[in-house]
Amino acid sequence: MSPESSQPPDEFQTQPVAALSGHVAHDSQDLSARATGQRRPGSRIDDFEIIQMLGKGAFAEVYLARQLSMARLVALKISGGDGDEPQALAQFDHPNIVRVYDQRIVDRSHLLYMQYHPGGTLADVVTLVREVTHDVSSEIQGEVYLRAIDANLLAAAQVVPERSGTRDWLATADWPKVVAWVGIQLSQALQAAHQAGVLHRDVKPANVLLTAEGIPQLADFNVSLTDAPAAFAQSGQSTETCLGGSLGYMSPEHLRAMHPKLSGSPGGIREPADLYSLAVLLWELWQGQRPFECNDEARSPSDMIHEQIASRSRPLKPPNWAADGTGKANASARVLHRVLVDALSVDPSARPVSGGAMAGRLKLAMHPEAARLFEPEAGSLADRLMRISPWWVATVAILLPNIAAGWFNYQYNQNEIMTEQMRAGLDQIAFWVNAIAFPFAVGLMIYFTSACARALGAACNGETVGPQELRATLELGHRAAIIGGTCWTIAGIVYPILLRWRFSEFTSDQATHFFLSLLMCGGVAMIYPLFVLGMITTHVYYPQMIRPTMIDSQFHANAKRIKETSESYLLIAVLIPLFGLALMVFGESQSKGFMLTAIFAGMLGLFGSFKAYRSMVQTWERLGEVLASK
Repeated sequence: MSPESSQPPDEFQTQPVAALSGHVAHDSQDLSARATGQRRPGSRIDDFEIIQMLGKGAFAEVYLARQLSMARLVALKISGGDGDEPQALAQFDHPNIVRVYDQRIVDRSHLLYMQYHPGGTLADVVTLVREVTHDVSSEIQGEVYLRAIDANLLAAAQVVPERSGTRDWLATADWPKVVAWVGIQLSQALQAAHQAGVLHRDVKPANVLLTAEGIPQLADFNVSLTDAPAAFAQSGQSTETCLGGSLGYMSPEHLRAMHPKLSGSPGGIREPADLYSLAVLLWELWQGQRPFECNDEARSPSDMIHEQIASRSRPLKPPNWAADGTGKANASARVLHRVLVDALSVDPSARPVSGGAMAGRLKLAMHPEAARLFEPEAGSLADRLMRISPWWVATVAILLPNIAAGWFNYQYNQNEIMTEQMRAGLDQIAFWVNAIAFPFAVGLMIYFTSACARALGAACNGETVGPQELRATLELGHRAAIIGGTCWTIAGIVYPILLRWRFSEFTSDQATHFFLSLLMCGGVAMIYPLFVLGMITTHVYYPQMIRPTMIDSQFHANAKRIKETSESYLLIAVLIPLFGLALMVFGESQSKGFMLTAIFAGMLGLFGSFKAYRSMVQTWERLGEVLASK
């Protein structure tokens, strides 16, 4: 990777086209010029003594200052007019949004003072990443991130933390994981802002401050309320005056709104625009350059915006995968790439639906083994199961073990219980009982599977799946087991009654034996559907339903319910072979082979159930790495 020469400077990027063309009122420009004249170290303004300049933009300057009355260091932003930023930032109490102390108006200058972080900004990290990737072909690790922070700490005469779990992790972490870690926190910050009805509109590395620990904090909100059309209508300001941002990080809809002759509008700049800018930031942090090719020969601001818009539709630059000894991308890098490509979609509806969803997807880069659950490889079992209707999956899962158990029970009862004279009658009764029971069970499964099918269809279309549909899907195996168990229990009552009514020689002992054999086979028919469907819903259906949002507010309750239900059925699986052994030992069985077969099937079912249970528990633990609330 090499530094991107085609990227315009921030001073140019922060100005709307009309402002650069002279369309903004002259009194506003004069006021801004007077208010933001550079101040020398040691000078004072109101309660603040200037120490040094931290940064400069088109409409404001930021200084490191000492607040004399409080004897503390602050970041002091001086601009030429008021705005919504203080009110917007003051309402946030989020670890990844910079803390604003207060604001003041002094001599027509707007002073906004906030928490000072001596670690610099992400722009410093990006600069260092460009140098490292340009000069060295080795793999980047989190040590580069800390190096940029420590350089700023030393320049500000601040102490580098000696004991820090965060810094210890950063020092040795793979670079894609560090980028994902930064992205998770910034996504959560945007989620908090968006939930409060505030858009940022200027997400870029220079607006992300870094603490001495390395924690990123979002600052410099170029604030807009999410009810943008109403806000613009009430403000009386032009679009060019209200809008801002940095061209190199703007979404396509933001760029179109910046140009007076294009079809974009301020109302089209919504939450996905912030997520797009964040994706550009993360790509630049990861690769040392932005993801699109942009011609730097534009002669006017209008041409520059046209070129920026055109660049958004071009194919993204191929990433320079981190060297890992094999010349291939590691799992974290591949997942990070997929997340950023989705977030950089030209169509806003194709991007993550929220900051929380983007944070959840970025967590997959931190835990790439969990990413396989949400993005199964083409041709894998999970991928093939997703191509089959849940109705077919559920029907097969419940019918096959029930048919097998029914055949075994029929053969056992024919040989062990029924006399030669009663066998023909058993055939007739079995035909009518099965003709009613099996269609009834299939109909119930189709009914209970409908919610799962609808939810999967919605998730595949990128729609949010509600908690009721999620729970109905996760309970699919339990409901299949209940349906099967109930049918077998009813059959265990109906068969002896009909046989006693049909044959007077059918004794109570035979009826009891018949009922117990049906009960044992019913237990087998319950266990297999529960764990088969439990595995499928845990490994395939649930991750795909969560994928659009990567959020499950009931995750802990769902995980606990699945575990407890599985443990209950695991106990049933233990009892089945013991029950069969008791029938063989204490009953007068004439064919030991049937009972040994039943015991063997029960033991096989117990082994399979335990393996399935362990796999489900481990999968839910893996899901918890990216979905559980901390």
